[in-house]
Amino acid sequence: MADGEKTLVEMAVQVTARLPTEMIGVLNLAILQSPGTASARARVAEDISHPYYRDIALDFLKCWQNCAPLLSPEEVSLCLLTAAQAGQIYRKSPAVGLAWTGPEVQGVLLPFEELRDKRQQYGSIRDSLGLLIEQAQAVGDRRLMTRLEAIRKEVARKAR
Repeated sequence: MADGEKTLVEMAVQVTARLPTEMIGVLNLAILQSPGTASARARVAEDISHPYYRDIALDFLKCWQNCAPLLSPEEVSLCLLTAAQAGQIYRKSPAVGLAWTGPEVQGVLLPFEELRDKRQQYGSIRDSLGLLIEQAQAVGDRRLMTRLEAIRKEVARKAR
């Protein structure tokens, strides 16, 4: 996977964590119903009235234009929806917090909770990608399967 594609995937995860589900749907439709980033940007500017959410959506489109301009609207949509689905799975999963109660240790930070959260999130993304790869395989889209498999391998590597 190219660096630009990785950047777009990471941006999709951030965007779907910050946008309400309805706004993700509006952004996704703008991507799918537009031949390129310029017309998608115009649709988002028109369809998302809230300035904060509009800026987030426009930043995602700018990332697509600058980092992965060769990706089709369908591929970018798939990236966005995968990140949204993984985020939903992650938010629904039960969480157990670990609290250190002592003794005091100066200068030692134990980021167990952060590491656990990151592994769960990447695991959810990897699972969603597996389902999407199966769907791409069912319709016989080898190019999409290859790209999704590369993304899944990168996610698995980051989860370690």
